[in-house]
Amino acid sequence: MCAFPTHAEFPVVDMVQKTWTNDAGDPVYAVISGPLIMDVTNKDTGKTVRRDLSGTGTLSYPEPGRTDTYVLSGGDWGVGLHTSDRPAHNKWLVSRGFMSVRLTKSGGETHRELLTLQGRYENLCETLKP
Repeated sequence: MCAFPTHAEFPVVDMVQKTWTNDAGDPVYAVISGPLIMDVTNKDTGKTVRRDLSGTGTLSYPEPGRTDTYVLSGGDWGVGLHTSDRPAHNKWLVSRGFMSVRLTKSGGETHRELLTLQGRYENLCETLKP
């Protein structure tokens, strides 16, 4: 995700998801909340940062019957954007304002599209760069 190799771990994950479905049983909307701690390490230098991403986010499924595309929105969460994502990035973003990202799963890969990023945020690639 960065110009150097990174590794992310989540030593604390205790998220709870409540999902609403349509009459066909397809997910339409979900709320995810709870504790989430992320450690990201620069594999070249060994430098690690820990970020608390605990809070509440929402998932919306814009295409009924398809769970391979959804939009994750909220504040206080992080996303890694790859070169193949849109806009093209090599960043680890941690939002402290509001962020919305469309995720599409295809062929075993997940592609991300940053829809909006408002307010304070941190690019962990900048924080961890040598």
